[in-house]
Amino acid sequence: MTLSNNTFSRRIEEMSEDIEIQLVEKLKTKIFSVQMDG
Repeated sequence: MTLSNNTFSRRIEEMSEDIEIQLVEKLKTKIFSVQMDG
């Protein structure tokens, strides 16, 4: 099965958005826990 360049680009975009969301959530959690410790 071959993926068109368009489909491939879209998949990569979706994956990078997902990774970005996960990173932001982890950072929020870390910052919150640091504030609670302080």
